[in-house]
Amino acid sequence: MPRFSVIVPVYQVQAYLRECLESVLTQSYPDLELIAVDDCSPDACGAVIDEFAARDPRVRPVHLPANVGLGPARNAGMARATGDYLVFLDGDDTLTPDALLAVADRLKETGDPDVLVYDYARAYWTGETVRNQVAAQLSEHGPAPFALADRPGLLSLLAVAWNKAYRREFVERAGFAFPPGYYEDTPWTYPVLMTAGTIATLDRVCVHYRQRRAGGILHTTSERHFEVFGQYDRVFAHLDAHPGLERWRPVLFRRMVDHLLTVYTRPDRLPRGSRAAFLRRARDQYRRHRTPGASVPARARVRHALVRFGLHRTYRTLRLAAALGRRAGRLRRRALRSLRRVLLRTHYRVQRLLPLDTGRALFTVEDDGGYGGDPAALESAVRDHAPHVRTAWAARPELHHTLPTATRRLAPGTAAHLTALARSAYLVTDRTRVPGLVKRKGQILVHTPPGRVQGAVAVPPLAVGVADRDRPVVVHRVGQGEQHSRVRARGLPGPLREGQGLQQGIQSPGQVPGQHPPDLRRRRLVRRALRRRQPRPAPGDQAEQHRQRLLVAEHQRRHPVARSQPVPAVASAYRLHRYVQVGQLAHVPPHGASVHTQSVGQFGHRAGAARLQQLQQGQHTGGGSGHGHQASADTGRILSAIAPTVGRARHPYGRGVSPCSSHPSVSSPPTWPASSPSTNASWACPRPGPRSISPS
Repeated sequence: MPRFSVIVPVYQVQAYLRECLESVLTQSYPDLELIAVDDCSPDACGAVIDEFAARDPRVRPVHLPANVGLGPARNAGMARATGDYLVFLDGDDTLTPDALLAVADRLKETGDPDVLVYDYARAYWTGETVRNQVAAQLSEHGPAPFALADRPGLLSLLAVAWNKAYRREFVERAGFAFPPGYYEDTPWTYPVLMTAGTIATLDRVCVHYRQRRAGGILHTTSERHFEVFGQYDRVFAHLDAHPGLERWRPVLFRRMVDHLLTVYTRPDRLPRGSRAAFLRRARDQYRRHRTPGASVPARARVRHALVRFGLHRTYRTLRLAAALGRRAGRLRRRALRSLRRVLLRTHYRVQRLLPLDTGRALFTVEDDGGYGGDPAALESAVRDHAPHVRTAWAARPELHHTLPTATRRLAPGTAAHLTALARSAYLVTDRTRVPGLVKRKGQILVHTPPGRVQGAVAVPPLAVGVADRDRPVVVHRVGQGEQHSRVRARGLPGPLREGQGLQQGIQSPGQVPGQHPPDLRRRRLVRRALRRRQPRPAPGDQAEQHRQRLLVAEHQRRHPVARSQPVPAVASAYRLHRYVQVGQLAHVPPHGASVHTQSVGQFGHRAGAARLQQLQQGQHTGGGSGHGHQASADTGRILSAIAPTVGRARHPYGRGVSPCSSHPSVSSPPTWPASSPSTNASWACPRPGPRSISPS
């Protein structure tokens, strides 16, 4: 004799039947029999049942000569069951893996109770599963088994037959059977729970209750929904036949009223024009089974009054008033949100008129997340090396606990956040776009997109043709798979556009020397798009750029780069007028680390090599054309905080010797004076050639 008899009534569920039967036969607990009852289904459900019966002897097919409904089909299955426990499953639902094993273990643990109640989850067509909302009633804490009087909350569960296992002897002795018609589970569930001497619970999802978009009984508009009144008459008739169960009448009465209101208010159940008749029937049902002195919850008194007096028109009026109230509430909330947006936008514009605060830095990550990533590494470095700079982090309120105590916590979209966004001199983020940000002149935006880090380098603030000592150092890290630097600069001079003045020839792992990476075409398209956005230069500027390209070509010819060796890192710094996008900035190397750098001047401007040589040796000279080199001590600390200086830098032009200078590179870190007077020293490298161009 098997342990379980799984009874599956089948009618017009051909699309789901195979999955249902497979979920039963593939259970890790094999001691079962599967009784599939074909309720004269017009589709191929009968053939599917015979197919499973031919390949598995545990399947017992039952073919009814006529359609009798869900309840009588279950009765036909119970008449042929031989297992210790009865388990019901609808043809479009499924058992979860190892469900019967968990049920068997719980039955053994609780001493084979009359009824074991387990949980279910609603399975939607989108693939989402949502567990039962009142699953707390199935807690396994406390003594087990127990009687219904010890856990009356079980009556608040969904009144269905397929979330329980029933001892077959108990069902046969009490004479329980399913009635015909809709809502056949109601006169089965309540009498079984009230009559059972021992009950146990299993806090586990054992059934996936499929939520079909169409075709289910509960989603069918029909007059047969009036059969719910007859089903509750059977429940109260059972109470009348068993006076010992009279204590449950008030509870069942409230459950009945709630159920009737659910059927009445659902728009997809009752046909059009039949709601008034349904409410009149509900009024008669209310008066027939009402228990004097039964308490009604305060929030349900209005609903009970509507059912008690059959106030169909009053209910429609109240429902319309409630809908208007909800609509007015939505409009009010929408207006308040619009007003709030206008006020915040005005506040942000006012804050943008105020001067930037050089002692303030704002950090944020993608999706307004918590503390982490490259911005977190920079924020920690700023707090350690530049304590006078106040740092703030914009994150969702539920993630504020991840932020350091010394960091100001801001909620995105608030007035405080907009104030920091408008007045902070430094903005660090890994987001591709900062919502609501209007870039101000002098405001530094450091973008750290995620990616694999292969190397790191820090260089002084060097810009070709521009001498801006008051700009922060930019650290750029490049992965091995990148063909060139991912730095993008807008509004910069021609030699500083993307792809010019940057290290070339970075080799991917396994790449043949001299072969271009697969994403080279995409990068070229990006550079072309950026060039099209730049204004057309004047004829004089075009000639100047042509001369610069000739110098670059000549320099490349004299100093070729070995493409067979991948370059681990690339360093560049720019005059950040409008926007700069920088690669990853996490895990900056400590002082004294040996980092190989590649000067911007190697491919972009010959003056850059001399400038880098001067800065590596701790020298600092001014540029021409009126560009000053003023830097304060605070700026120096910020520079060292954002990017530690390089301990030892080998110049690519030779072994420690620059082609523009005979002085060897030093191994000590360059010094950053607090201030340096501007000079008019030329940056040009004295090279033989027709002309010597100084990028002023």
